[in-house]
Amino acid sequence: MTLVISEETYLAPMLKIFWQRFGKEHVEQPDRFTVVLYDVKEDPREIEEIVVANPSENLFKDLIYAFRCIAPEGFRLRKETFGNGKFSFVASENTLAGDIDMLVAQKFALMGETP
Repeated sequence: MTLVISEETYLAPMLKIFWQRFGKEHVEQPDRFTVVLYDVKEDPREIEEIVVANPSENLFKDLIYAFRCIAPEGFRLRKETFGNGKFSFVASENTLAGDIDMLVAQKFALMGETP
């Protein structure tokens, strides 16, 4: 099976996924824009559906970075979470309470969401 790559931005993570899934001996990259899969029994449509990169993960990481930069100088204690399309960032200059997760869940509930 020969794959023609038009955008090589995600080529490295794609190759890593292919190596893990099919083994390095079944994956060849003859040039920058071609990947050949040998003796792969999966349907081409299944290979087409493999998620190589999730842009939302980088978005959440960028949000965390931005919040860390704009948080007031004294707010050194922080807790952030992201996943399932949700993001929370809590910062304080005092010790964060042990039940901070419950507080975040309550705030999400006010918006009709679950964290």
